[in-house]
Amino acid sequence: MYSSQYLWYGCVMQTRMVFGRHKSGHIFPMKLWVEQISGNNAAVSFMGVCQAVSTKDNFIFVDATGLCSYFTAG
Repeated sequence: MYSSQYLWYGCVMQTRMVFGRHKSGHIFPMKLWVEQISGNNAAVSFMGVCQAVSTKDNFIFVDATGLCSYFTAG
């Protein structure tokens, strides 16, 4: 989600469960908290804090055509 969409969807200052991609390529669940920050006469900026979440659940990701694009193995 792009930062401008956080204001539109009202996701600022809320914790969301999302998926992140590690630099090695694996996908993992995480908590994401986004806050709007700005100084005097500054453009709108956002700060995000993420925390990896350990889970025993497995996930399957499908692409727009319905094909499996990635899965997690427990």
